[in-house]
Amino acid sequence: MPDPRGRPRRTRRPRPPPRPGTLWGLGRVAALEHPALWGGLADLPDTVDTRCGAQLAALLTADATEDQLALRASGAYARRLVAAGEPAAVKSTRTGGTSVTGATGRRLDPADEPSEAEPMPTGDTNRRLLPAGEPTAANPWRTGGTVLVTGGTGALGSRLAHWAVARGAVHVLLLSRRGPDAPGADTLAKQLTELGARVTVAACDIADQDALAAHLDALPAEEPLTAVIHAAGVSDGDSDTTSLTPDTLQTLLSAKLLGARHLHELTADRDLDAFVLFSSGAASWGSGGQPAYAAANAYLDALAAHRRAAGLPATSVAWGAWGETGMATEPGLAAELARRGVHPMDPDTALAALQRALDEDVSGLTVTATDWAAFLPAFTAARPSPLLSELARATDAGPADAPDPEDGPGLRDRLAELPDVERTRLLLDLVRTEAAATLGHTGADAVPAERALRDLGFDSVSAVDLRNRLKAVTGLALPASLVFDHPNATAVAAHLRTELFPDAPPPPTRATTRTPRSAPPSPPCRPRGCARPDCWS
Repeated sequence: MPDPRGRPRRTRRPRPPPRPGTLWGLGRVAALEHPALWGGLADLPDTVDTRCGAQLAALLTADATEDQLALRASGAYARRLVAAGEPAAVKSTRTGGTSVTGATGRRLDPADEPSEAEPMPTGDTNRRLLPAGEPTAANPWRTGGTVLVTGGTGALGSRLAHWAVARGAVHVLLLSRRGPDAPGADTLAKQLTELGARVTVAACDIADQDALAAHLDALPAEEPLTAVIHAAGVSDGDSDTTSLTPDTLQTLLSAKLLGARHLHELTADRDLDAFVLFSSGAASWGSGGQPAYAAANAYLDALAAHRRAAGLPATSVAWGAWGETGMATEPGLAAELARRGVHPMDPDTALAALQRALDEDVSGLTVTATDWAAFLPAFTAARPSPLLSELARATDAGPADAPDPEDGPGLRDRLAELPDVERTRLLLDLVRTEAAATLGHTGADAVPAERALRDLGFDSVSAVDLRNRLKAVTGLALPASLVFDHPNATAVAAHLRTELFPDAPPPPTRATTRTPRSAPPSPPCRPRGCARPDCWS
């Protein structure tokens, strides 16, 4: 029978899903943690011919900033995260602050149009914007039979189970490590039963393929498996890339990556309405301190593309932070995320975006409540991000890009009347005072003049805060990388002096050692002390 959505039916077992996606996820984190050392990512075709090799060599030796490339017979492509236009089949209505973005490619050189059979990068999927809001499709996605939810007894799994029942699931199979022993599992089962569904709550390590197969084989014929929602995953124990061990990597990949692969292989012959993978923003743009988590989630995006190419249903959603679960119940972490421009998504709005993705039969998208004007300056402080350049251009000017304040020239005039020694001392006092205030201290004594600002606690977000404070006082157009280019208060003050008085003679040289520019100790994607996937995606 033909697929009702027009997808070709699979006639033979597909090849094993691709693994290069994990490397892309890991690489995006390495780029954040080691910006001075990082080169980039290149996705190559299965066969690298002479033309492809020459093209790769040219790109590697070119004076360019692109660091995520894909080479195909049709040309070279650079990766971009973009906010696309409204889908043609839905209304232009929006609710809440959740935005949905997509990843696409920008061709770097003239070439013929790509062939329909030409495989696109395995580390990514073609993504599009789906505005959040109530479903408006003429024929909304619904299901029946059994819906499997991994991580089914957690707070997010509970919401997904209710959502599945509301969309026609007759039976929900909720798998988690603790199963019926998980807190609230009995209450969840009772709630779903009262809604008219049959409920099975079972303990299962989905990284164990045989255990997972046993649960799938036990499903009754009258309640066949119709949809899979893979929401399980852990990030506890993740670390920066230089500290990551093979054993830790294997442990963190198991639930998310192996679970997804086993679900794919065990359901490839089943007639599914949907195969939904819960990925993360960590896979879309990276998440400092979470290389294994990012790698596992990037694999999900690649798996979705692989399934689509094989004629199988798949939708991978890279989520931002969910509200009302996890970090939303921890005010300290929520405040830290908000300071970085990351806000928790309203769960109902997020689920509406998921519904919209299934209505439109989209293979991959990113859903987040990120304030890009606040997020981007810190994210790109240590290294530019071509990936996010389209979002930067589309973002309204925020505090970091505000016009020069009126009182800026007044400071220059006041300093111009002073001897150079006094001028330098006052600028140093200004930097130390503003740096102390940025870190929450009451006096400049908390910021020694020669102490590295990073050692005092400055990360990418607080570095941008200090830049904004100094910009407001001086009226200078200062870069977001100010703290990383000028590592201590003395160096920053010297830079301000040069910018304010470019014709003044340079100050006496001092025997100091410049700290190499590198990533901040707390990378710009995850708050310090937060190792959970719902804290930062």
